[in-house]
Amino acid sequence: MSATVLPLIISLTFLALVFGLVRWIIKENSKKTSFSDPELMQDATSKRLDASDILKLEFDYAKTTAGEAMRDRHTMINFYLLTVGIVTSGVLAILQQELPGLLGTLLLWVLCLVGWLYLLKIVRLRQAWMESAKTMNLIKDFYLTHSEHFEAEELAKAFRWRTHTVPSADQPWTLFYYSACLIAILNSIAFTSGGVLLTAAFSNPPSFIIGGIMAALGIVFFLFHMRSYAALFK
Repeated sequence: MSATVLPLIISLTFLALVFGLVRWIIKENSKKTSFSDPELMQDATSKRLDASDILKLEFDYAKTTAGEAMRDRHTMINFYLLTVGIVTSGVLAILQQELPGLLGTLLLWVLCLVGWLYLLKIVRLRQAWMESAKTMNLIKDFYLTHSEHFEAEELAKAFRWRTHTVPSADQPWTLFYYSACLIAILNSIAFTSGGVLLTAAFSNPPSFIIGGIMAALGIVFFLFHMRSYAALFK
């Protein structure tokens, strides 16, 4: 087997493993779960409670969790960028010490896996934000129907977002979407750089053709990130 082709085969194998793992995660994510307790509904018609307090508490909880999702996204991105900086410094140190380039490839590809974990966290935080937004809008709809002092059409003017107008989870150009783009870009650069180091380790001088193929695979890797980001919300 040609030494110039071996890095490409190894890179394609890594890419295939990542693609397979992410596809499995998307499939598992699509499974729905539900919870209901029939005992809670027993004698429901014979009990009448004041709903105003629980509705206010539920709205406050949804509002708090939505804000926490945004704050956690910001914190998580900072940790991810710190991880990228540490790995980059480690790779540069390896190259300066003339250590095997394979070690640098290993670090960069581990960073890719870490990046995927952060991307999945971004998706989960976006889903959590959507659940909170839906909860708040359901309470709005309930009050529109049962408001004591306002007509539904009049009160609806005070609400910009309703259940049927809240943005979709996979809407582009949101803060979560930009965070996913950042992870996808850095992950793709890490994968391509690892492939280039792998190529340099197996061929001297490095094969520019294999390097070009690695760059093309990096673009495919980026597009797969963004496609998976959208698919996880379906």
